[in-house]
Amino acid sequence: MKLIKKLNLNYVLLIFLVFVSIIFSKITLDISDFTNACTVKQNLSVHFNSGLLVGFRNDVDKDVSTYRTLWITPDKNNNLKIVKEMNFILVPHKDTFWQVEPIYYSFTNTADSIEYPVAHAISDSYVPGTFEYKYNTYKSRLEFVDRNHVSLSTYITNHPNNENSSINESCSIVELEKLTEFKNTEDRLTMHDVFKDKAIPIIKKFKNEKITLGESSYKNSINTTSGDTWNVARNEGKWVAQIGKTFKYSGDSSKYILYNTDLDLPQSIVSYNELCTSFSSIKDLIPDAEDAISSPGKEILGVFTPNKFTLYPYLDNKIGKSVLDIDLDEHETMIMAQWASENSIADWTNTFNASFPEISSN
Repeated sequence: MKLIKKLNLNYVLLIFLVFVSIIFSKITLDISDFTNACTVKQNLSVHFNSGLLVGFRNDVDKDVSTYRTLWITPDKNNNLKIVKEMNFILVPHKDTFWQVEPIYYSFTNTADSIEYPVAHAISDSYVPGTFEYKYNTYKSRLEFVDRNHVSLSTYITNHPNNENSSINESCSIVELEKLTEFKNTEDRLTMHDVFKDKAIPIIKKFKNEKITLGESSYKNSINTTSGDTWNVARNEGKWVAQIGKTFKYSGDSSKYILYNTDLDLPQSIVSYNELCTSFSSIKDLIPDAEDAISSPGKEILGVFTPNKFTLYPYLDNKIGKSVLDIDLDEHETMIMAQWASENSIADWTNTFNASFPEISSN
């Protein structure tokens, strides 16, 4: 009888300890959430010591995309200003800067067209190479740009009025310097190349999945996922690796659907990928926030809301009054964010002024 009472007492004690542990864990989590939460301080005093080179793609219509780059720096009064605006993407590469811009061709008396980006050092007198054109439509646009690599989405139609017509869509990661040549997507980096064995289980997962009606209306679609088609995109304040679930349908036509993964992008692909606070804490203060970036020095926070990009001072989980508001087009998307340290701001500005004197400062 005493043994039974002792066992019952121990059981009650165990339940009590588990209950206390749960309560303590919840309190700890709540304290952690409170510590990481952002608050607003209108008169926040922060010294800005970073410059931002931010690039955008604007999908004007289904056939044409335009690009622009803003160079934003603090002035002598510690106000953030747009120093230059360029109608192409400008990205630091090695010991210089590279210019990335689209080339368009449309053909007289036909519906044929072509669009693809080219890249070259700003000091080069670059002339695009010629090529044998064999498509009705070839459209390749920038999805992501960093110091050494870019992501491209490509759309190709072949002989649309022929019974052997096809539509091919793909997405690829290529080296920036490959953009000096046409059809660069033939020489691309796969997920195996970048993530090695860590990519295998993710590729297998999507390779073994059936193609749903939401992904393709064709019942006989064939899953061709291999890890060759993938992308770098934004998700809650970070660049993330997306795998393309690819499939063939209706003859030789092919398509892909992108899904986020938890693979860590190396610095060789994304040179900087940190956020000064959690994206959820930003959403708590700015409910319509869609994305956010911050400087390596954690003194500048940029928040994207519908049709607007706003820069704020940031210090110790406090957000100050907005210091710069930039209007965005309805179909404009950030594809690049490069930060310059305080020691590099003047050098970058001098380089841009010398290389593009015809582009007036704002």
